[in-house]
Amino acid sequence: MERVKISICGHDFYLKTEDPDRMYDAAEILQRKIDKLSSMASSMSLTDIAMLAALDFADETYDSRRVVETAQKLSQEIQTKLEDAENKTKECEKQLSESEQEIVSLKNALSETQSELIEAKRQLSAVDIEAEQQLKKENENLKATIDELSEKNSRIESAWEKLKSDHEKSLEKSGNNQLLLAQIDKLQNTVDTYEKTFDEYANKRNAEVKDLNDELSALRKKYAELSAQMNEIVNDGQMTL
Repeated sequence: MERVKISICGHDFYLKTEDPDRMYDAAEILQRKIDKLSSMASSMSLTDIAMLAALDFADETYDSRRVVETAQKLSQEIQTKLEDAENKTKECEKQLSESEQEIVSLKNALSETQSELIEAKRQLSAVDIEAEQQLKKENENLKATIDELSEKNSRIESAWEKLKSDHEKSLEKSGNNQLLLAQIDKLQNTVDTYEKTFDEYANKRNAEVKDLNDELSALRKKYAELSAQMNEIVNDGQMTL
């Protein structure tokens, strides 16, 4: 510490201080305040003026203390808000990490769905080609069968007409038609048999075609569902991002 000499109103004081300049400045401020009060109240004694100066300093110190208390309170509020902000930042970082993980999961799910969709498209295309080929083949077979049955039916009709003609001629010649009637009945049964066979074959082919169409519709429905799921996953990923 350093020993200093200060003068206030003609009185010398010897003090020890670690900051002489600060002590000189304080003495100068006090001297100015005393001079100001003396000019305002010249009839007062130096002691009274000194007491008023001390009171003025005490009032300023009180205001300064309130400022300090206010500053400390604001500092505490700022510190609390900073801690809240840090906690919110950590929470946001946690949510961001979880969101990134969710995005990765959605991307993986999207990739798997896209693979399933590609496979479904491939299967659907293969089924379409196979069904088309099979339907084409069945139609060709059915057409050939129809042509064959039509040809047989034409021959039967020709034979029927011939029998009718022979029957009429026979009736005209001998009046004996029993044999011809039996032949006619036999031919009629043959015609009925061919018609029944044709109907059974057509029904069977129609049932097979219906089964193929049902299978094709099911695959198309599955393809539509996979497409909708993929679109939903893509939309969810974009909203999250």
